[in-house]
Amino acid sequence: MKRQSLLIGLSLVLIVALVFSGCEKKGTTEPSVTPPTIPTVQFSSPSASGDQCTQTAYSYVQIANAMSLYTMMFAGQTPTRNGDIWTWQVTQGSLTVRVNATITSTGLQWQMIFNGTDPSDSTVYNNWVALQGTSSTDGKSGSWTIYDDNTTVIAAQFVWETSSAGVLTGTFTGYYQGQQSYRFVAVSGANGSGSVTYSMYTNGQWVQQFRATWNAANGPATCS
Repeated sequence: MKRQSLLIGLSLVLIVALVFSGCEKKGTTEPSVTPPTIPTVQFSSPSASGDQCTQTAYSYVQIANAMSLYTMMFAGQTPTRNGDIWTWQVTQGSLTVRVNATITSTGLQWQMIFNGTDPSDSTVYNNWVALQGTSSTDGKSGSWTIYDDNTTVIAAQFVWETSSAGVLTGTFTGYYQGQQSYRFVAVSGANGSGSVTYSMYTNGQWVQQFRATWNAANGPATCS
């Protein structure tokens, strides 16, 4: 997906070159305000090496973990604040990418917005919303919707939730021409154990193609 490639490329370049800090000026009587944290969701995975089952399971989990690359480019930055809206922003050439977090009564609403000209292929963006979603204040649950390049057509959705026992479940759904195509469901236990299930959407239902489980992070996986 072209947009994913650009975002990953921006992450690698901008984390190194454009990480900066900026603090909002406060009066001496104004209370300290802590900005929200952009959610990053990471799942435990089996070893990157081993038998075919283990290697395949590892690759599938990394697809779910790659969702955090969409926001890594803003790591280390202090956002600016305007009322209930906090904004992170990076610029490469004439392309500006910003993330807005709006504080609500139930948590946070998020948008990632592109504006300007992409230096890699000269695509022009006019405040295009590349990603939007919601999250709980603590970041333990939420959902992202990602769109095809410069359109409002859904490319992918990612939903995650953490149970009271510390079990993290994430569902990544890929779309083709706006229609559900495939999905990964990754589960991580608090002890590093986990599972990943890959399914295809066929004839109106999800058909499982692959499933693996592991007992500890970086351990071998077993397919079923």
